[in-house]
Amino acid sequence: SANAGEVDEIDKLVAKVRPPNMQRRSGSMSRGGSAYLPEKLQYASGAAGGGTAATSHIQNEAYMEAMGDAFEAMGMTRPDSRPRPGPLARGSLSGDDVSATGGEWVWAPSSALALGFSTGPKDPSGKRIDFSDRNILCMSVRNELAVVGSADHALYEFNIHTGRKLRTLYNKRCGHAEWVTTVAHLPDGRVVSGGMDSKLCLWSRSAVQCVDLPGHAASISQVMAGCNGKSVLSCSYDKTLRYWDVGGSRPREAFCLTGHKAPILCMAWGDEAAIASGDRSGDLKIWDMEVGTSSQSNNGAHDGHITSMTWVHTHRNVLLTGGQDGMMRLWDSRKKGCVLEHPLHCTGSGKGAVSFIKHCPEADAVVTAGADAKLLVLDPRANFVPRCTHSEHRDFIYSLEVRGKYCFSGSGDGMLYVHDIQDDKLLYALGANEHAVRCIGATERHLVAAGDDGKTLIWDMA
Repeated sequence: SANAGEVDEIDKLVAKVRPPNMQRRSGSMSRGGSAYLPEKLQYASGAAGGGTAATSHIQNEAYMEAMGDAFEAMGMTRPDSRPRPGPLARGSLSGDDVSATGGEWVWAPSSALALGFSTGPKDPSGKRIDFSDRNILCMSVRNELAVVGSADHALYEFNIHTGRKLRTLYNKRCGHAEWVTTVAHLPDGRVVSGGMDSKLCLWSRSAVQCVDLPGHAASISQVMAGCNGKSVLSCSYDKTLRYWDVGGSRPREAFCLTGHKAPILCMAWGDEAAIASGDRSGDLKIWDMEVGTSSQSNNGAHDGHITSMTWVHTHRNVLLTGGQDGMMRLWDSRKKGCVLEHPLHCTGSGKGAVSFIKHCPEADAVVTAGADAKLLVLDPRANFVPRCTHSEHRDFIYSLEVRGKYCFSGSGDGMLYVHDIQDDKLLYALGANEHAVRCIGATERHLVAAGDDGKTLIWDMA
């Protein structure tokens, strides 16, 4: 792997084609420390729009080529994406509580959650932790511990119950050299993170030290941890998915899945030996983990980027995908082609990305959020037809989580809305951020939110 001086030289060589970073939002009204009941909701006006970390196919190809040229110019091996033979181990997502960036929520009955999730926190101002003056982009929650990743290249671990920062995961010897874009907990307490520096870092349970997992050659889109505590899955703008064996003393890449022709934006790890992945060109692939090959390839599954996906765990082999075209499509891993589709978040021009898709088992529902700033609740028993629309948001929805029967959504104006998906109603809203709410997490008695102001808010819901 490259040392610090080599990394600096590579950065200089690729600076002209580096994908543009997301821009900090500005002009939004502060909402920190406020609570709003449904009948008294107030909204920020004139909130400025933010940029995006996504880049065009041309920019990405130029970035990849320049990176490879830089490695060769320094006498180093050009990053390689060739698959390595061997079966993938069966696994699924880990953790008692896992954020969207690290996986999907493990089902938990509402009876296990504090009463305050229905009525709102007694102290709506919450407990604020000021981590950074840069955007917080991702979060993972496990039991009472949480980790957030920042645009300042660091990760911050804290205790949700006490609100005390425990570790800053960054130093001169280890950590990321670019924005931290995704993070997940392993069951044993280790943390795996990915960044725009194309690197994965596997962090110790307690010390500020990590093992680098080299292999990807472009920004990491998403990382997930296996429930067996021995596996990690990642996808990247380099068009590959990589499966990592982290169970031994020397973590290593066990397998690389290739076949996408555009940067991979999202993936979903099923209960069975199945992985789904979607890319910027709208192609969808379903992979058989037992043999490490694509069992189903659907080119042009969506018109434009595939922006979201989830397996429906109460309906075996069913995968839902959302696209930049505003469509949600259903796929059966045993069959070829789309089984059904619904235009969900289409604008007047017929376009509008489906930003998030979440399955809520207790309410037997699926929740989607779109670029139209709306939440839709779909009924799996009625061919996933929308049964309810929530239009309270007044800005783009940047984060969505479900826990028990509750849905939490955060938007660009700093507002966080809590809905009861079982009864299809808005419960309350909280001022969660001075700018966009990028990530949301929850435990049995706490709600956590973080975003573009570099701060984290914790609400005690007991």
